[in-house]
Amino acid sequence: MSAHAGTTSSARAADIGSIDSRAELDLSLRNEPRSVDAPRTRLQKAPLAIHRPPPRPRLHRGYSAVMPYAGNIVTFRVLLGGYRQAVERFLASTLDRDPIVVFRPLFEALNWSVALDDQARQHWAPEGRPLDWQWRELAPGGGVVDAVRCARNRVHQQWADALVRTDGAIIPRTLPFAFHEWRWRPLRELPPATTPTAPLRAAESSYENLLAGQPARLALQELLVPFDYVAERLEPLLPNPPSPATS
Repeated sequence: MSAHAGTTSSARAADIGSIDSRAELDLSLRNEPRSVDAPRTRLQKAPLAIHRPPPRPRLHRGYSAVMPYAGNIVTFRVLLGGYRQAVERFLASTLDRDPIVVFRPLFEALNWSVALDDQARQHWAPEGRPLDWQWRELAPGGGVVDAVRCARNRVHQQWADALVRTDGAIIPRTLPFAFHEWRWRPLRELPPATTPTAPLRAAESSYENLLAGQPARLALQELLVPFDYVAERLEPLLPNPPSPATS
């Protein structure tokens, strides 16, 4: 017999042996004892764990104070979330002594605040018609909105450096805090408005009375009061429905 024939016979024998081994293994699995409740599957698989996020709060869409959102615009609460995050970044930046570090989140927070002001006046309509600027008179703490808008206009339109750092800190404060404050400059130190009008002069008066010389962090936090008030009337949150009982 040739060497090639011997090799072929050995390979066939090996194949037959492997087939027999697989058959024995398959038989042993089928004859393996099972409990009555065991599933009729050959391999036991662990249950797949599925992570489900908690349900989000529902919005009440039938509230009488809501003007319909048209044109796929974002809602008031979306803008409010952006404002909150910008204020948090500003508060963190106030630990720094660099005015550039502080200016950037201030610029962002001021622009969010004006977007909220505009959407509130166009969509809050308790009696069927938008309140326009009068919404500030109905919301608690609304008086500061006009003052902050004045600051935003100088920062956004005239690129004003509206804050100045002063030594010392107002306490009590939440840790960590720095031993300095970033305060609003007096109006006379800001670039003048390009087109003075009666509403603008009223806003400048609010700025001088409510903001000038005060820590900027206070006004930005105070704005959350009227904005939260409007959010609850435009898009009131309903409690989440109870989770279904599981056995």
